[in-house]
Amino acid sequence: MASSKDRQKNVNIGFKNDKEEEVHHAALVPHNERMAASTCHLLAMTPVPILNLIVTYLFWKYVRKKSSFADYHGKQSLNLLMSFTIYLGVVFGTWYLLSVINTGEGQSEFLQFMEISLGYYSIFFAIITFVYFAIIVTTATISTMKGKKDFKYPLAIQFLK
Repeated sequence: MASSKDRQKNVNIGFKNDKEEEVHHAALVPHNERMAASTCHLLAMTPVPILNLIVTYLFWKYVRKKSSFADYHGKQSLNLLMSFTIYLGVVFGTWYLLSVINTGEGQSEFLQFMEISLGYYSIFFAIITFVYFAIIVTTATISTMKGKKDFKYPLAIQFLK
Protein backbone atom coordinates (compact mmCIF):
# COMPACT_ATOMS: atom_id res chain seq x y z
CA MET A 1 0.00 0.00 0.00
CA ALA A 2 1.35 3.43 -0.97
CA SER A 3 1.97 5.98 1.73
CA SER A 4 0.48 9.48 1.60
CA LYS A 5 3.89 10.91 0.62
CA ASP A 6 4.09 8.57 -2.38
CA ARG A 7 0.60 9.53 -3.47
CA GLN A 8 1.47 13.22 -3.10
CA LYS A 9 4.56 12.75 -5.30
CA ASN A 10 2.45 11.06 -7.96
CA VAL A 11 -0.04 13.93 -7.95
CA ASN A 12 2.70 16.57 -8.41
CA ILE A 13 4.57 14.82 -11.24
CA GLY A 14 4.74 17.10 -14.24
CA PHE A 15 3.66 20.22 -12.40
CA LYS A 16 5.93 22.96 -11.13
CA ASN A 17 4.91 24.89 -8.10
CA ASP A 18 5.06 28.69 -8.19
CA LYS A 19 8.28 28.91 -6.16
CA GLU A 20 10.18 26.62 -8.53
CA GLU A 21 8.91 28.55 -11.55
CA GLU A 22 9.88 31.92 -10.01
CA VAL A 23 13.40 30.70 -9.28
CA HIS A 24 13.68 29.30 -12.81
CA HIS A 25 12.59 32.57 -14.48
CA ALA A 26 14.65 34.79 -12.20
CA ALA A 27 17.78 32.70 -12.80
CA LEU A 28 17.47 33.18 -16.56
CA VAL A 29 17.26 36.98 -16.51
CA PRO A 30 20.00 39.04 -14.80
CA HIS A 31 18.94 41.30 -11.95
CA ASN A 32 19.89 44.56 -13.70
CA GLU A 33 17.73 43.64 -16.73
CA ARG A 34 14.78 42.82 -14.49
CA MET A 35 15.22 46.15 -12.70
CA ALA A 36 15.34 48.09 -15.99
CA ALA A 37 12.23 46.31 -17.28
CA SER A 38 10.38 46.88 -14.00
CA THR A 39 11.30 50.56 -14.13
CA CYS A 40 9.66 50.79 -17.56
CA HIS A 41 6.43 49.56 -15.98
CA LEU A 42 6.72 51.77 -12.90
CA LEU A 43 7.34 54.91 -14.94
CA ALA A 44 3.88 54.39 -16.42
CA MET A 45 2.54 55.36 -12.98
CA THR A 46 3.87 58.93 -13.33
CA PRO A 47 0.79 60.98 -12.38
CA VAL A 48 0.84 63.42 -15.32
CA PRO A 49 -0.81 61.72 -18.34
CA ILE A 50 1.41 62.83 -21.24
CA LEU A 51 4.54 63.08 -19.09
CA ASN A 52 4.31 59.38 -18.19
CA LEU A 53 4.36 58.51 -21.89
CA ILE A 54 7.36 60.77 -22.57
CA VAL A 55 9.37 59.60 -19.54
CA THR A 56 8.67 55.93 -20.25
CA TYR A 57 9.59 56.39 -23.91
CA LEU A 58 12.89 58.12 -23.07
CA PHE A 59 13.84 55.44 -20.54
CA TRP A 60 12.89 52.68 -22.98
CA LYS A 61 15.03 54.30 -25.71
CA TYR A 62 17.95 54.24 -23.26
CA VAL A 63 17.63 50.58 -22.15
CA ARG A 64 16.28 48.84 -25.24
CA LYS A 65 19.68 48.35 -26.89
CA LYS A 66 21.16 46.90 -23.70
CA SER A 67 18.57 44.21 -23.02
CA SER A 68 15.97 42.42 -25.11
CA PHE A 69 14.07 41.71 -21.88
CA ALA A 70 13.84 45.43 -21.02
CA ASP A 71 13.05 46.21 -24.67
CA TYR A 72 10.07 43.84 -24.66
CA HIS A 73 8.68 45.14 -21.36
CA GLY A 74 9.26 48.76 -22.36
CA LYS A 75 7.19 48.16 -25.50
CA GLN A 76 4.42 46.60 -23.45
CA SER A 77 4.39 49.58 -21.10
CA LEU A 78 4.30 52.06 -23.98
CA ASN A 79 1.49 50.10 -25.67
CA LEU A 80 -0.53 50.34 -22.47
CA LEU A 81 0.09 54.06 -22.10
CA MET A 82 -0.81 54.85 -25.71
CA SER A 83 -3.95 52.69 -25.51
CA PHE A 84 -5.22 54.27 -22.31
CA THR A 85 -4.44 57.75 -23.59
CA ILE A 86 -6.66 57.00 -26.58
CA TYR A 87 -9.42 55.45 -24.44
CA LEU A 88 -9.59 58.38 -22.05
CA GLY A 89 -9.23 60.88 -24.91
CA VAL A 90 -12.28 59.41 -26.66
CA VAL A 91 -14.42 59.50 -23.53
CA PHE A 92 -13.48 63.02 -22.47
CA GLY A 93 -13.42 64.26 -26.07
CA THR A 94 -17.00 63.08 -26.56
CA TRP A 95 -18.03 64.76 -23.33
CA TYR A 96 -16.33 68.00 -24.41
CA LEU A 97 -17.95 67.87 -27.86
CA LEU A 98 -21.39 67.50 -26.33
CA SER A 99 -20.76 70.44 -24.02
CA VAL A 100 -19.64 72.63 -26.96
CA ILE A 101 -22.64 71.63 -29.10
CA ASN A 102 -24.99 72.33 -26.23
CA THR A 103 -23.98 75.97 -25.61
CA GLY A 104 -26.00 78.94 -26.76
CA GLU A 105 -29.68 79.65 -27.34
CA GLY A 106 -32.28 76.96 -27.79
CA GLN A 107 -30.45 74.23 -25.91
CA SER A 108 -31.88 70.79 -26.44
CA GLU A 109 -33.01 69.08 -23.25
CA PHE A 110 -31.78 65.80 -24.64
CA LEU A 111 -28.29 67.22 -25.24
CA GLN A 112 -28.26 68.71 -21.75
CA PHE A 113 -29.17 65.32 -20.32
CA MET A 114 -26.50 63.60 -22.44
CA GLU A 115 -23.85 66.12 -21.42
CA ILE A 116 -24.57 65.71 -17.72
CA SER A 117 -24.88 61.92 -17.81
CA LEU A 118 -21.82 61.50 -20.02
CA GLY A 119 -19.91 63.79 -17.66
CA TYR A 120 -20.77 61.55 -14.71
CA TYR A 121 -19.94 58.43 -16.71
CA SER A 122 -16.65 59.97 -17.80
CA ILE A 123 -15.64 60.67 -14.23
CA PHE A 124 -16.72 57.19 -13.14
CA PHE A 125 -14.86 55.66 -16.11
CA ALA A 126 -11.72 57.65 -15.27
CA ILE A 127 -11.75 56.48 -11.63
CA ILE A 128 -12.28 52.84 -12.61
CA THR A 129 -9.60 53.14 -15.29
CA PHE A 130 -7.02 54.55 -12.88
CA VAL A 131 -7.69 51.84 -10.29
CA TYR A 132 -7.48 49.14 -12.99
CA PHE A 133 -4.33 50.80 -14.38
CA ALA A 134 -2.64 50.76 -10.97
CA ILE A 135 -3.50 47.08 -10.45
CA ILE A 136 -2.22 45.89 -13.82
CA VAL A 137 0.96 47.99 -13.68
CA THR A 138 1.70 46.59 -10.21
CA THR A 139 1.04 43.08 -11.50
CA ALA A 140 3.34 43.69 -14.48
CA THR A 141 6.09 45.02 -12.23
CA ILE A 142 5.93 41.99 -9.95
CA SER A 143 5.83 39.64 -12.92
CA THR A 144 8.84 41.37 -14.45
CA MET A 145 10.81 41.23 -11.21
CA LYS A 146 10.19 37.48 -11.18
CA GLY A 147 11.76 37.32 -14.64
CA LYS A 148 8.69 36.38 -16.67
CA LYS A 149 9.28 37.26 -20.29
CA ASP A 150 5.84 36.91 -21.83
CA PHE A 151 3.73 39.45 -19.94
CA LYS A 152 1.15 41.36 -21.98
CA TYR A 153 -1.26 43.94 -20.66
CA PRO A 154 -4.93 43.16 -21.15
CA LEU A 155 -6.83 45.81 -23.20
CA ALA A 156 -3.61 47.24 -24.63
CA ILE A 157 -3.41 47.79 -28.37
CA GLN A 158 -0.12 46.41 -29.71
CA PHE A 159 1.30 49.50 -31.43
CA LEU A 160 4.90 48.40 -30.86
CA LYS A 161 5.69 44.74 -31.49
